[in-house]
Amino acid sequence: MSGMHGLLVKDGAEGVLVAAMPAVGAVAVKIADGSQRARTPLLVAGLRRLGLAGRTLDDLAESAVLGGGRPLGPFVRTGQRLESQVDHLW
Repeated sequence: MSGMHGLLVKDGAEGVLVAAMPAVGAVAVKIADGSQRARTPLLVAGLRRLGLAGRTLDDLAESAVLGGGRPLGPFVRTGQRLESQVDHLW
């Protein structure tokens, strides 16, 4: 996410993606089935929940669903549920 100055993003295996913005907070996303395409829209939702905004996030809020290598439509986050597991850990 080069358009978000100061944002550090690290991806991992099995559908994991973590992002941190100094003095703002951090977001971690884990997709239960390991799918890669859901990670970015969920990460964008989490960053917006931290108060971040901008064109880069707008551009990444949707990802393409491909069929035979061709875009069939967008993958977007629907609904408003985005839970914070941190509250449950501490």
